[in-house]
Amino acid sequence: MALELHHTGAKFQTTHWTLLAALHKGDEADHRRVFDELVRNYWPPVYAFLQAARHPPDRAAELTQAFFVEVVFQRGLFERADHRSGRLRTLLLTALNRFLIDQHRRLQARPEGHAVQLGDHRAEDQRHPVDPSATPDAAFHQRWMVGLLEEALRRAEHHYRSTGKPGHWMLFEARILHPAAHGMTAPALAAAAEEMGFSSAADAAAAVQTVKKRVLNLLRDIARETSEDEAQAIDEYESLVSGLA
Repeated sequence: MALELHHTGAKFQTTHWTLLAALHKGDEADHRRVFDELVRNYWPPVYAFLQAARHPPDRAAELTQAFFVEVVFQRGLFERADHRSGRLRTLLLTALNRFLIDQHRRLQARPEGHAVQLGDHRAEDQRHPVDPSATPDAAFHQRWMVGLLEEALRRAEHHYRSTGKPGHWMLFEARILHPAAHGMTAPALAAAAEEMGFSSAADAAAAVQTVKKRVLNLLRDIARETSEDEAQAIDEYESLVSGLA
């Protein structure tokens, strides 16, 4: 069944394709700022792919660095990206597979002056360990989707805290996020409602459902940001929800 996508009106960050377009504008400093932001967004799925390909963490981090320097930076992969050609995720994954096949290029020393700043891969290992049974492609897609979910949650938290409803977000964290992340039992609704300042358990339950709905709507927005058209956005959203489930 096709899903209808609704806008939330949230505009907390520039979309993926707008960022890519910005690489063609501005001076060298602007180009590097945009490039660094794109790297921050996209290195975790690449790192997950390489770990699933049975590279130890330090080697996977080294290869991630080499991929972004040699393929993304030197060959201008982001600059050549075209939304009419399909998803950015697919473009990255195709380039990554080709990069690993190219043994000679992979073993070349990285040129000086072109360092790419990744995040802390050890912290990434603790927060998002790769399933040992996952294929590289599956690990890449899963970490990509987790990143999109994290962005949706970040936007939702921003919304509720900036609109004077922090209790909605804290209740959602206590009842949904923390139990899911840590395998915990959710606190009793009545007790959580009182702690977060709700007048009744019914009001608290309604608040949790409101936050859930906003998170899903934000995921739809993000699906649009990474898709070429509405049909692709619907497919991306359905894949995202199915994969995260």
